[in-house]
Amino acid sequence: MNKWDAATYTSVAQSILDHAGRKGIEPLKYVCKAHKFNKKGAIRVPKIGYRGDS
Repeated sequence: MNKWDAATYTSVAQSILDHAGRKGIEPLKYVCKAHKFNKKGAIRVPKIGYRGDS
């Protein structure tokens, strides 16, 4: 959790609980999946211009 950013939430824990709840995953499993995520193969999608219908 020390590598996590709270962003617009009041705490890191609140951010994790909210995101895990929206995805329907237990918070501990959510953190484990995020930790194991392979960034080397990831492609960043721009906020605009990635869909043909804008």
